[in-house]
Amino acid sequence: MSTICLWPTIEIITMLQRIQSVYLGIIGIAMLFFLRLVWPIIGEVSRGDVCHAGRLLYSFSIAAVCLACFSIILTAYAIKRHDNRQLQFRLVCGLLLMLFLLTLLNVLCIYIQPASKWTYSLLCLISVGVFPLLAMYRIRKDDRLVRDDHLR
Repeated sequence: MSTICLWPTIEIITMLQRIQSVYLGIIGIAMLFFLRLVWPIIGEVSRGDVCHAGRLLYSFSIAAVCLACFSIILTAYAIKRHDNRQLQFRLVCGLLLMLFLLTLLNVLCIYIQPASKWTYSLLCLISVGVFPLLAMYRIRKDDRLVRDDHLR
């Protein structure tokens, strides 16, 4: 008789039971939505004029896409590292910093080209900005529970 190994499924269920994983998942989905909004803008800017503002907007757009892709990777890694709360907290702090940089880049792009699709992506970033703070709160709360030995 062979036994079925349930260890990977148990680990995935444990990962998804933590509320901070849900918050981080929302951030990852929002970053995918942000990429969907920003990617057509890069095509429009690259086909447009080659003035200084166009080149600056193109470089800001590429930087925003790179930051968004890196934040998606960081979010997935933070969800995977649910067992190490200190590392997960530092990863979420880095993610919060990247979201702030993305928002700053987005505001600069709106300043360069006021009537554009950048306003929708700014709304996306502002609406998702509270979730890293909620995830950090829940990670700290889990850490306190484990340290106080209430879970055992």
